[in-house]
Amino acid sequence: MSSTFSISNRLLVALALDDLDLFRPHLELVPLPHKQTLSGSNAPIDHVYFVQEGMVSLVQPLENGAMIEVGMIGNEGFLGVPVLLGAESSPLEAMVQIPGSALRMQASAFREEAGRSSALMGMLLRYVQALHTQVSLSAACNGRHTLPERLARWLLTARDRAKSDQMTARA
Repeated sequence: MSSTFSISNRLLVALALDDLDLFRPHLELVPLPHKQTLSGSNAPIDHVYFVQEGMVSLVQPLENGAMIEVGMIGNEGFLGVPVLLGAESSPLEAMVQIPGSALRMQASAFREEAGRSSALMGMLLRYVQALHTQVSLSAACNGRHTLPERLARWLLTARDRAKSDQMTARA
């Protein structure tokens, strides 16, 4: 399944070579087109994604059909935390907000390989803690700050993940 590609996901780059080698045969480079849903709310999670470029938004669907963004994932981490924690699905939806690419692997392979190394598991769990902190700060910001302040935070966070000062308008 694997082909030759460079790795720009910072979590994967930070792994020891032996730990990265556990994942490498399972990784597949895939495009992330704008607005693609990578995992649906309460749907089975089939793949884990290590974002190379772009940004994925974690959104909570509401009863009235609206959605609230609760987290963002760029090349600092991975999409699939529920898989690591033993869940098959999540109430959150993951949607590509800024197009790019990711290294994708089957959720079952991720779960199996992550369990082979305590150092690898430790690194992944530290990312889970960082994502949890980001989601908590996002909730606090959404509840406490004005709309311009929330927009400024979102733009700065998106800029970090896009690695660009240029934003393209999309419908």
